[in-house]
Amino acid sequence: MSVFTSSQKDLIILTERFVLRPLRKGDIAILFEKTSRNSELAKYLKWDPPKTLEEAQKLFLPKKKDMIRWGIFWKNQFVGCVSLLNIIRSLGSREINAAEMGYWILPEFCGQGCATEAAKYMIRFGFQVLKLHKIMASCTVENEPSNRVLEKLGFRFVGTRKDHYFKYNRWWDMKLYEMTKNELID
Repeated sequence: MSVFTSSQKDLIILTERFVLRPLRKGDIAILFEKTSRNSELAKYLKWDPPKTLEEAQKLFLPKKKDMIRWGIFWKNQFVGCVSLLNIIRSLGSREINAAEMGYWILPEFCGQGCATEAAKYMIRFGFQVLKLHKIMASCTVENEPSNRVLEKLGFRFVGTRKDHYFKYNRWWDMKLYEMTKNELID
């Protein structure tokens, strides 16, 4: 069973500055160009820069029914991505209606409010269109800009996972955040 109707999955959102839309096969070449040589970009992300166009396609166009990913575009330039991942409606007899939100912005666009603006619209989409009850997010403790984005958006800090993952020859801690529908701020 699909989590989305085709109209929800293909939705295009216009924000104050950006076009948020599903990534397409035609976007893969630019995503590969922008991410393949950018080790700084992937420092805090779950993925490493793709080495081939095929890897980029698998990374950015996964065939998962429990997620939605939009590219963030400004004046036809690719800026980054915002996603709702691991969307779960129920677990046994329990109603869950929750998802994890993720985002990343190319370094040349960081510090300009891009992640905050795109995430704000993804949150509204999750609560208003997908009828989610909770959206969760996490980021590496050292990723202070991402922590600030989540705090600006009104996410509630719920704790830190010590030594959550191993990358670049060290263990990293993760800060966990969440927001329920009734905590959404305009």
